[in-house]
Amino acid sequence: MLIDGLKIEAPPEWLFRSMGQMILAERDSGVGCLQISLAFRHDLSGTESAERCLALAREFVSCGGMSEPFDFTESADDGSFFGGFSYTVGEQFGRAWYRLARGQLVLGSYGCAQQKKQASELSECECIMRSAQFA
Repeated sequence: MLIDGLKIEAPPEWLFRSMGQMILAERDSGVGCLQISLAFRHDLSGTESAERCLALAREFVSCGGMSEPFDFTESADDGSFFGGFSYTVGEQFGRAWYRLARGQLVLGSYGCAQQKKQASELSECECIMRSAQFA
């Protein structure tokens, strides 16, 4: 699937809406929302590293009352980086991801009520973000 120049692979149950520099996605019977930001695409020009990606992902989701990040993931392959972390804000659960491919950064975040969190929906979001790259 190609949305605003971003190539992603997603299960057919997911619905996507373009909102300028943001793509919103929801599963037809889901409990949360995935937000994919295109705004940071060129923010790492020449300074690509997993640490810089993580810093921008933290900036992307930062808000008052946010917990310290936990449950980190990180991988690198041929100059591409992927990573993520979870966080909470009050009764809300969130997870953020970064995907750097060919020097271009995509950031994403998923949010839902903590008591409604579904592992399958979260896993699908992670797969969507792992596939994300600019065409």
